[in-house]
Amino acid sequence: MWMALALIQAAATPLPAGVEEDLWCIAVISTAAASAPADQQPGLVGGMMYYMGRVDRVVPGIDYAVELRRLLDAKDADATISAAAKRCGTKLQDVGGSMQRWGKALQQKDGK
Repeated sequence: MWMALALIQAAATPLPAGVEEDLWCIAVISTAAASAPADQQPGLVGGMMYYMGRVDRVVPGIDYAVELRRLLDAKDADATISAAAKRCGTKLQDVGGSMQRWGKALQQKDGK
């Protein structure tokens, strides 16, 4: 019963801009993690933490279980996950590339 009430509340309260997209990215990563090999798990955890940090910044205390259940129970969830996968992956690649660039810049500065 409480879960039903929480789902009704979640559906009635619109999320701020961008949060729904980030939640879909978390759903993408969760789905991928279920079948990913062990050597890919750290990257998936890093991606999950990135998107959770974005969501937590905008909606502190969000109930991830309720929100993700709402998304995953939607009739078009599989199609939405497939569509979101490329967008989410591209964003994580951009962030990873940025981290590598500033990491190299810091190493160069330290190695004067």
